[in-house]
Amino acid sequence: MKRVSLFLFLSALLTLPAASSTSAPGALGVELGKPLTVMTRNLYVGADLFEVMQAERPEQVPLLVAKVFRTIVKNSILNRAQGLADEVARVQPDAIGLQEVSLIRLQSPGDFLRGNPQSAQIVIYDFLATLLLTLKERGLEYEIAASVENADIEMPMYAGGDQNGPKLDDVRLTDRDVLLVRKGLQYENVVAKNFQTNLKVPIGGVEINFTRGFVASTVTVRGRQYRIVNVHLETGGKPPFTLIQAAQMQELLAHLNSESLPTILLGDFNSAPTDPATQPYHQARSSGFVDLWDRAHPFSSGYTCCQDPELDNSSSKLSARIDHIFVRNNLNRALPFSLIGLARVERLGYQVTQEGLALWPSDHAGVAAQLKLPFIFQ
Repeated sequence: MKRVSLFLFLSALLTLPAASSTSAPGALGVELGKPLTVMTRNLYVGADLFEVMQAERPEQVPLLVAKVFRTIVKNSILNRAQGLADEVARVQPDAIGLQEVSLIRLQSPGDFLRGNPQSAQIVIYDFLATLLLTLKERGLEYEIAASVENADIEMPMYAGGDQNGPKLDDVRLTDRDVLLVRKGLQYENVVAKNFQTNLKVPIGGVEINFTRGFVASTVTVRGRQYRIVNVHLETGGKPPFTLIQAAQMQELLAHLNSESLPTILLGDFNSAPTDPATQPYHQARSSGFVDLWDRAHPFSSGYTCCQDPELDNSSSKLSARIDHIFVRNNLNRALPFSLIGLARVERLGYQVTQEGLALWPSDHAGVAAQLKLPFIFQ
């Protein structure tokens, strides 16, 4: 009987007419919100950075860094941004969560072996500036609502040699997560935070701290406010990665615990539905968040990761779903569950669609969703 009553309650709730100025005092109204479109995209630095971790001795590091750097140059963001802009032009999102928004700088000759007294400053690639310019050239203007700097790592790179010996440059990678909003939208209450728990990576006998973080902002779209959060968690797979990943997710959920606005949580979680219950995907679900892809496509794998690091595989190699859009809409914490309403969800960049561009704009596929979240008011 309780299940029937709950079903009837929800059915009535979603079919009630919207309240108006003539509604009786205390009358309950339900309105299906106007469209909100969001998108998540891992831009991919352009190479597998963990190749450098193969260094067993310090003298191996410059050669491995040079190898990774050559791959980044080959997979230049200057070319890949065209494919990413095509996706934005088609989806027309109100907000975009971006991960691996790299800033790559150079110092030549390098001073790393002299204690690195001066950090590299010559900009080689600025993924954010490149993407924003590419979008603007297509008449798509977005503003930076929030940005967080994560890992900031500088390492020596072999750059050739002569009779005087090998030449070493320094390469500096700054990792960022960014939330973009369509120009003209109001945003406020911005948060940009790094996690307290992060991976420490041993490279050639030196320990490197690979910091990650998240950004959040309250964005007003067509008269409604939403809390939009973008995150990139540590990679998973096995300990200690999975332990760090779960700790980061716990930090994020604790930050969102008291949030009453409809919350859109999107990003690269490095966690799939097939993961153990202790991992981020299930942590989100246990905290009241609904997986939009699962809601819209319950019988589709929806894989988003990963193509070859070189981005030159002729057919897709996506085999895991780790990029997600979660929603929690419990009507100002009035309900113990989320009301989602209508949602249309799709993947981006998971198949070859254009000629003349880099085969894959990223090693990840993106996810986009258009929502009409229900609102209740009196």
